[in-house]
Amino acid sequence: MFNIDLLVHGDGSLQACELTVSATGDTVLTQWEGDPVVNMETADLDGDGSPEILIITQSAGSGSYGSVVGFTLKPNQGLVPILLPELSEDSILSAGYMGHDRFALNGRKLIRNFPLYGIDDTNSAAVDTTRSIIYSFLPDKTAPRFRIEGAMLE
Repeated sequence: MFNIDLLVHGDGSLQACELTVSATGDTVLTQWEGDPVVNMETADLDGDGSPEILIITQSAGSGSYGSVVGFTLKPNQGLVPILLPELSEDSILSAGYMGHDRFALNGRKLIRNFPLYGIDDTNSAAVDTTRSIIYSFLPDKTAPRFRIEGAMLE
């Protein structure tokens, strides 16, 4: 059984975050500063009996750019960061992107949704199309990460 606590300090565009995970008498702590936290999801994405922890953040301002700060709990290593590929690295999937991300777990998949924008659209005037990107978790021992498994338009 795991006890997971996320403490967030501060208001505005940057917050100080402290994540504590306790299990069978052991406690692991990690700290960072980042965009405001909007949600936290936990799931055993690789079936190893230890949780993966996804802290969903969203930048302040009109873009509301979302991101995920992820950790996996590894024996003898503690909390290991999970890498999420930068959307900007894929010119096809990032076409029409201007923020307003939403992240959620669906089973063992991480789903990212965001509205699409035309070239001349303002950040407040998205078209009526949403892109969904599906990520699967790769529990690599040295660099656990998400990889893009697929995408669709809705």
